[in-house]
Amino acid sequence: MANVSQGQNWGISAGNDQYYLKNGWVTREGQCNWYINIIGFIPNHGSGYTIAIYSYNNTMNGGIAKVEQISRLIADMLK
Repeated sequence: MANVSQGQNWGISAGNDQYYLKNGWVTREGQCNWYINIIGFIPNHGSGYTIAIYSYNNTMNGGIAKVEQISRLIADMLK
């Protein structure tokens, strides 16, 4: 979870400079709606936290934008 390929560097990484993450995405055959999920750990300079975000009924880009927005909000609250 510490070595993330550039194409999957999204989600909780949006609100933090240190992170360990695992992204997931899937759609059902014949549908255009995506399930976009992410789980990870944010060290937060010694005040670490675990985060999991599960979403559904998204476009791929819309789902990524949602989890990144939530990630930024949480990071700002925990500063």
